[in-house]
Amino acid sequence: MTTVLFSLALVACNTALALRDFEAVDTAAADATTSNLPIEDAPAIPIEEAPANRVAADAAPATSCDGGSVEDCTNGVDDDCNGLVDCDDPACGTFQCVPPVPTGWFGPVALWEAAMGAITPACPDHYDPLLDARAGLDATPASCSCTCTPSGQACAANGVFHADQTCANAPCATVTPSPDGTCSRIPANICGSGGSFDLVSMPLPTGGRCSPAVVRSVLPVTWALSARVCFYAGARDTPGGCAGTASCLARPTSPYGSSLCIYSSQTPPPAGCPVGFDQNPPVVLYSGVDDSRGCGACACSAPTGGACSGSIGIFADSACAAASGATTYTLGTSCQAYMGVNIARGAVRAALTTTSGSCSVAVPPTPMGSAAGALPTTICCL
Repeated sequence: MTTVLFSLALVACNTALALRDFEAVDTAAADATTSNLPIEDAPAIPIEEAPANRVAADAAPATSCDGGSVEDCTNGVDDDCNGLVDCDDPACGTFQCVPPVPTGWFGPVALWEAAMGAITPACPDHYDPLLDARAGLDATPASCSCTCTPSGQACAANGVFHADQTCANAPCATVTPSPDGTCSRIPANICGSGGSFDLVSMPLPTGGRCSPAVVRSVLPVTWALSARVCFYAGARDTPGGCAGTASCLARPTSPYGSSLCIYSSQTPPPAGCPVGFDQNPPVVLYSGVDDSRGCGACACSAPTGGACSGSIGIFADSACAAASGATTYTLGTSCQAYMGVNIARGAVRAALTTTSGSCSVAVPPTPMGSAAGALPTTICCL
């Protein structure tokens, strides 16, 4: 009889050690029943029939909470034992449920915007710098003007010879010296070897052209807003107390917006935001400028005015080389007498200087083109 009781006690002990969550009440009940029966009637329980599987099924589920832990908002566990996990727990108010990023978009990101000139803040905790950009472009049209430069004007002097010394008699010969300074023969005449020379009128520059040149002034573009985009680099807990396939992520902190966002670098920018991130209109930022501001062509009138100066040499030979008897007429004087020059065989040579006239703008240039942001980044936020 003693052997049977020892066997029962041994079986109960081994079962409790193998299955640590086995309830002690079962063993106590068995002992109480055995003590009220005659020893010879106590039922022996073979070891191989011990309810090991039932004990494992009845064991209490494992838990990591001890009732005093602080909620970790990224581990998927109810650390503070209030039945709420991560983003579902009020203790995770600085975290946010974020749906999956739609195809063609990237993120999540945090967005900061301020008036141009503000100091750009560092990215918040859990975020890394991604992009510095601008918005609100303002581009003043180009300022256009035109300058016209005269060139190619020449002076042509028409001279006359007189047989007297004071240019009082009627002309006896007429000559037009070549403007380029080459020697010009005097036509046949009856003036003799002494007389005077004068111009029909004071010459003025003729011909030439005015060359147009556009003067363009373009002011730099200005921006109304400066922005920084920071990429989320923290832990992502899915589902983390969120519905469906959303993830529990840390919210950005001030001065960044409190909502998480996504971005697209598509050109042209998308017309709107994808579902789930469309609570507000998209924000479009730019990293560059396409600037085509300029001016159209301009045109000038023909040159007018100007002045001629210089002299005309009168020579006794046809090559304008003989110094003997030569005389010089200076433009601006009324009459030049000469002696000993047989102008029937002589020649003249002009040494004239042209002072250019002025030009006027016939067709002014027109401002053209425009400036626009380039390299867009579209931001859509929850």
